[in-house]
Amino acid sequence: MDRLIEIENITDIPAQYRETPIGLLLEYHNLGRPFETYAQAQLLIGMCMDNRKHRAF
Repeated sequence: MDRLIEIENITDIPAQYRETPIGLLLEYHNLGRPFETYAQAQLLIGMCMDNRKHRAF
């Protein structure tokens, strides 16, 4: 996968995603941004149900 990019600081986040819910997700996940309190959801992340994705017990 040559399309993956490392997010090690805020300038690594593509400009179109900075200060958006996607940019905030990257900041929370990769940069250790402290969580904020929200009154409602800003982003929904889903995954297609696929029989190739299964949990190993």
